[in-house]
Amino acid sequence: MEFRLRRHDGEYRWILNIGVPRFDQDGSFAGYIGICIDVHDRRLAEDKLHEYEKAVEELKKAVSLGGHQIVLSDLGSAYGLAGQENEAAAILEQLLEMRRQEYVPAICLARIYSRIGENDKAIEWLEKAFEERNGEMVFLQGEIEGAAAGDSLNNLGNDPRLMDLLKRMNLP
Repeated sequence: MEFRLRRHDGEYRWILNIGVPRFDQDGSFAGYIGICIDVHDRRLAEDKLHEYEKAVEELKKAVSLGGHQIVLSDLGSAYGLAGQENEAAAILEQLLEMRRQEYVPAICLARIYSRIGENDKAIEWLEKAFEERNGEMVFLQGEIEGAAAGDSLNNLGNDPRLMDLLKRMNLP
């Protein structure tokens, strides 16, 4: 059974309790023996994954209604965050093909690459977005700082190449 338990410091954590009855040699009930395991981080990760899966479903609806490349990019990012890398890669291929025919903002591709942990490719596309003078670049630092725990965008924030790019953007 899983339940929340208040810890000595006042924080509530999810606990998994596994117990079995214990019997004496004569068959009489002698109590329970069991174990409690802190599963709080696992529960939070499952909740976050469920949120990403819901986002994927909503974005798929938006794309089916004729969503713009940015919505498609958001869907690719959501796939990456939900651990569905094959789907994210398929969206990347679709956007790259679209880019051969029409303008697709480079930052759209950078976001997906960052969400599947391909930081080198993400930096490459962020550099292209900088060259394109993409207006969304002004939100990049805030997007990184606001990224959820476990979002691979956090790792990108520590990359010296990104820090150099942000410096070159010369934002206040």
